[in-house]
Amino acid sequence: MNFSDIMQAASDGDWKPNPSLQYPGTTYYTEAGKELLDQHNPAKARELLKEAGYHGEKVVLLTNKDYPSLYNSALVMTQQLKAVGINAQLLVLDWPSALQMSLKGTADWNFFFSGWITYVAQGGQQTLRTMAEPNAVFTPPDKKDPPQFMKDFDEVSNGATLAARKAAFADAQKLAFEDVMVIPTGVMPKVQGVRANVEHYIPFYNPRMYNVWVKQ
Repeated sequence: MNFSDIMQAASDGDWKPNPSLQYPGTTYYTEAGKELLDQHNPAKARELLKEAGYHGEKVVLLTNKDYPSLYNSALVMTQQLKAVGINAQLLVLDWPSALQMSLKGTADWNFFFSGWITYVAQGGQQTLRTMAEPNAVFTPPDKKDPPQFMKDFDEVSNGATLAARKAAFADAQKLAFEDVMVIPTGVMPKVQGVRANVEHYIPFYNPRMYNVWVKQ
């Protein structure tokens, strides 16, 4: 895939690359596994499909039109997959229906398009939780997450030191990219405005309300 084309369609050009499950400048930000993303190598993709014994099986991209950025992303990704011989098909539902289908982990779809905002803002553990059973949107064929990923998730959740938790998060992120649990294609800014009496509010990728107060 070519992430630039995908994000251009999603954002009208207002986006930044971000090869991480966290935002730059946050505690758990890491570029572990970056080399696995945005390779844009159709020849390699065709060779891997041949090696895997792919015979045109349907690959369903679940999306919606309520959020144009998600629909446009799916539309471009579909064309990119088709270009290398993958039988990619769009499944377009309204947002509530698409979300419910994604949460049930049914066999009706392969990729679900969503924006990660709240999960990312809540840190490493909550970000990984969306891929860890029993709350995973990502559903492996055998219904079980890779043991090493779950070990990393446990360390991020319960590790005794920040250094250990950060190392485990980096390893989990790389595993997530390797197993295609998630594909972060880029980040888009949020328009944020505050009143003049709001003190110490610092714009970020998502609203941050800590250390913010209203001047009386």
